[in-house]
Amino acid sequence: MKLRPAGGSSRDLPRASSASSAVSGSERGERARPRRKHDDPCGRLARVEAAFELVERPSLQTVEGFPFAYARVRGAYQPWTRVATLDMVAETLELHGIDRTGPAFGIYHDLPYSERPVEEWRADLGWPVALGTRIPPLPQLRAMDLPSFEAVGLRYRGDLTSFPGALQFLVEWAAQKGIGLEGPLLERFHVSDALHGTEERDVWVALAPL
Repeated sequence: MKLRPAGGSSRDLPRASSASSAVSGSERGERARPRRKHDDPCGRLARVEAAFELVERPSLQTVEGFPFAYARVRGAYQPWTRVATLDMVAETLELHGIDRTGPAFGIYHDLPYSERPVEEWRADLGWPVALGTRIPPLPQLRAMDLPSFEAVGLRYRGDLTSFPGALQFLVEWAAQKGIGLEGPLLERFHVSDALHGTEERDVWVALAPL
């Protein structure tokens, strides 16, 4: 299987097992930086190519489930497609008087690992809603009860170019710890401003399919 980069790039990110450089898991709110050899006992993490601020270090987490209203999109991971889809879902919920109960959320079923062609990649993008919310039967909107899941995760702050490096950092941290990952990739968007290029988000890779 291949580790798929965001943004529809045709270049595959290197496998976690092939990492030869080292990067640091810096303190909360500190910018990630290359580690010196003596700081990294295993020496297997890849150097982060795109600078990003590591707000929360990688860790093994249990993420609580929630009711999820979303739209499904297909194709390569593209920031503008994500923004347009999330806006559409938000406007549809507002039109029907449905409150959003948290930040925007995304599930990428074919990231970071997939053998599907890029045009068949599937992503569910939307917002959490209150328990018991009735979602109207609309062709552009779906609903599910997202189950709780085990994952490795981190939170970072950066720009639109930071995501591949942050994801690679997370996957290689899991490899260093001997944690097996099957996906999918999941994200929570605390800040996502495609116009100005600013991002702050939680990134998770699930240990097993949802």
